[in-house]
Amino acid sequence: MKQIILEKYKLLNIVLFCITICIFFILKINYNHWFQDADIDYIYRVFDAIYHPIMVTAKWLAGILAVLLFLPSRIFKKWLFFVLPLPLFVTLWLVQDISVYSGGVLYISRAQMAENGMIALSVVSLIFICAHLFLDWKKKK
Repeated sequence: MKQIILEKYKLLNIVLFCITICIFFILKINYNHWFQDADIDYIYRVFDAIYHPIMVTAKWLAGILAVLLFLPSRIFKKWLFFVLPLPLFVTLWLVQDISVYSGGVLYISRAQMAENGMIALSVVSLIFICAHLFLDWKKKK
């Protein structure tokens, strides 16, 4: 009989975690090389529109995936299919509606909205994990 070392969804969790960490560090390390002598319009259009929101999202998503690494894979499977899609879609929808040139005291930037969406995803994930662990504990009792 074949022995399974890693379950399919635990392996998927590890791969997604590594991908988000790599995305975050690649964008963070190459920031100085990409925008050193660029004009200000390029910085607004590329960094504030694309790279900074992706960096923020990857940082928060890596933290959530790191927590899910230590939990049973059935919790990750349910989280991946039922919890993750809606907040991620709503965050993407809200971020793309914000102007690239917004930001400051009264107007929220794309990166700030991405971070707000990831905070909401973290709270929803925490509630989901706690409820799932509590219900599993109640079933065993």
